[in-house]
Amino acid sequence: MSDMNMKREKNTNHFLCSYKIQKRMSEVCGFDETQNMQTGKSVKLHPQNPFDTNLKEGQIRLLSQLDRITYVVLLRRWEENAFVVMTFSHYDFPATDEEFKPQFDGGMYLNTLQAWNTRTLQDETLKKSWLIGNLPASDCSDAWDFWEHLMTGRDLKSELLEKTGLPITLSDDPRIQYMKEELAAFDQLDDAELTEESDTAIWFNRIELPPLWQEEEIALAAGDEKQDFIAECTPYGYDEFVSIVFSPREKTLRVNIYTADQRDVSHTFDSWEFISEDCTVLASVHDGFCIVRDVESFDGKCALRNPVNHSVIILENIRS
Repeated sequence: MSDMNMKREKNTNHFLCSYKIQKRMSEVCGFDETQNMQTGKSVKLHPQNPFDTNLKEGQIRLLSQLDRITYVVLLRRWEENAFVVMTFSHYDFPATDEEFKPQFDGGMYLNTLQAWNTRTLQDETLKKSWLIGNLPASDCSDAWDFWEHLMTGRDLKSELLEKTGLPITLSDDPRIQYMKEELAAFDQLDDAELTEESDTAIWFNRIELPPLWQEEEIALAAGDEKQDFIAECTPYGYDEFVSIVFSPREKTLRVNIYTADQRDVSHTFDSWEFISEDCTVLASVHDGFCIVRDVESFDGKCALRNPVNHSVIILENIRS
């Protein structure tokens, strides 16, 4: 076993030990996990009262809307009214290959970042949180790289990979339950944040998206030739040029977004979601590109969705 995997295995074992102890202790009447909380040795954090409404990238904030202590770091501004935030774990060591230990030493509940639990939160939600401190720029950069790694499949640098845990490979792994518990902690907040998205989904399901290729082209997918389907589109209300290529042979769907003159990559829709007609998120756009793998079939009905305000942009076939 390599030194890197030994470190990752050690991280995972430390997490599992702490998780099992916490589960046992939580069954003890009167147990309070916040008792005797210790702050980090190198960083002193002091909550600011009342709520500090001046939101900035890199801030560590304690959410007020949840029943348990939950810290998040504001990674990037997302449009005009929301931030991409990454959640801190309650544990000192990463549970999986989708969590990592930053250099930052903040103390209890501030030693591990859950890259898998990255989300967008609206400004109105974050303005009702306590400003605790700031995450160093280097850790913010690592956190963003990690999130992009999860979104795009790009390789993670080795020095960051060794700060993670091991991946989950078994269906009865207790870390699965841990992740469910972590997500459940956000249920009430997510319900409020996603009300607008639910309304959008209802509206979206009432319309029929125009297919990007004709029925006779779809029929060719059943043949032996398995030729590629290519659609040249423009987002409704925008000037961008969108190329969509579905390859039945490779089982991939590639989306490239260019400026109107097709000379340069367009970043207008970076971080937007590429969705199917039933609102399933197929991929996220990054640097004007996204790819969907293991696609058995594709009917050519798709759209772009802004994950912040959940607005949906339909794609129009230029050739039709």
